[in-house]
Amino acid sequence: MLRAEPVNIKRVAANKKIKVRTGVSVVEAKGKSKLEALALKAGDAREELTVDAAFVAIGIIPQSELAIGLGVDVNSRKEIVINRKSQTNVSGVFACGDVTDTRFKQAITGAGEAVTAAYWAYTHVTSGDFVCPHGEEKP
Repeated sequence: MLRAEPVNIKRVAANKKIKVRTGVSVVEAKGKSKLEALALKAGDAREELTVDAAFVAIGIIPQSELAIGLGVDVNSRKEIVINRKSQTNVSGVFACGDVTDTRFKQAITGAGEAVTAAYWAYTHVTSGDFVCPHGEEKP
């Protein structure tokens, strides 16, 4: 299944140079001084695909187990639910980037969300509501 804007899905379908493959895993990248082929696996079948380049996307399953263990709310896709301040339902726990329920999943938006999360986390820690562990006083 392709997940993209409808206009881009139509462009891909109309381009004779593009062949969409689903249900296939890349098991090896092959080449001497540059990428030359990808070893593919689909079920028990294996094949080699000659390529000039590859675009790698690192998974779409959020790694949210730690947050779930802390009692943070997640949606049906296990993305951490945040508000506009990057806050979760657990006081003092902030989240940003691809693990959250934000619509855009790109490095630049994740970086922007990290700035937001850092700002609001700092504000939280310095607000007087923060309890330091082991009885230490906050600066």
